[in-house]
Amino acid sequence: MSETRPMSTDTRGRSTTPQASQGPKPRETLPSFLPRMAAANGCGPAQFSIEMGFSIKRVLNLDPWPLERLCQLAGIDAQEMEELVSWAGAGIGGVKTCFRNEVFISRALRNPTVRNCPICLREDPEGSASHTKSMYMRGD
Repeated sequence: MSETRPMSTDTRGRSTTPQASQGPKPRETLPSFLPRMAAANGCGPAQFSIEMGFSIKRVLNLDPWPLERLCQLAGIDAQEMEELVSWAGAGIGGVKTCFRNEVFISRALRNPTVRNCPICLREDPEGSASHTKSMYMRGD
């Protein structure tokens, strides 16, 4: 997952070839994986997405091309991406979402307010040498 790729640069001399993160964590969601990829490359998810040629909105809407591009950039396969998507839930029309092969009302799973346990967030970095290897959203 951390293989070296040919480097290219933007007009400011910054690398446009991303470094792969450590790959998906168990039960990690797609909205968690994208910011970890961005952090591994020293930027936020919005900037990372734009520089890599797609928008966060298209990733979160599960548009096929950005997901394929993210797989390519992260060095993960389609099965790993399916697992990320399965923990995030996929809209199936109206106000319904398919989560782990079950149908739910979208708002029950995709609340626009993200809440985290402050104790868990404090403990994550303590057990890891890198913030990109910890502090991920889990599907539990």
